Amino acid sequence: MTPHIIVLLMREAVHQIEPLVEDIKESSLTAMKEDTQVTITAASTRKTIAMGIGLATVIIGLVMAFMISRSITKPINNVIEGLSSGAEQVASASNQVSSSSQQLAGGASEKASSLEETSSLLEEVSTMSRQNAENANQAKTMMVADSAKSTANLIENTINTVKKGIEITTSTQEAFKENAEISLKIGN
Repeated sequence: MTPHIIVLLMREAVHQIEPLVEDIKESSLTAMKEDTQVTITAASTRKTIAMGIGLATVIIGLVMAFMISRSITKPINNVIEGLSSGAEQVASASNQVSSSSQQLAGGASEKASSLEETSSLLEEVSTMSRQNAENANQAKTMMVADSAKSTANLIENTINTVKKGIEITTSTQEAFKENAEISLKIGN
């Protein structure tokens, strides 16, 4: 066999193999395109799932934050309403005591100085009661703008003021008892 015949045979073999190589090439490109498409689709699906999970997490976080803030502010509102109600009751009681003291003012001249002191105490109680109501309203307003700590301090001040009002009311009652005793002695 001569080299020329070998080259001819080789060319013929290459021509016969060429369509097969071309088919393999086309099959490989098609398979690669399909694999690429599957990969892109899977990546897109995973991206969508990740975004959905992220969005769900944000929504759940917002809902939980809202619920936690409501669970904190609702009891504080209840306390403020209770303090406001208590302050109104103290103010009403001080008005009743003031009314009673005015009825007793018509007595003897010895009672006059004692009644002035009682009236002063009642005005102080009334002022403190109004201040308590204002403090309670301020506490309610500040609760939205300030932290729970400042609200707790305001509530504590209000409670102290109410306690002071109770002490003044107690001393006023004692003064009324003294006035009543003096009135009875004067009347007898």
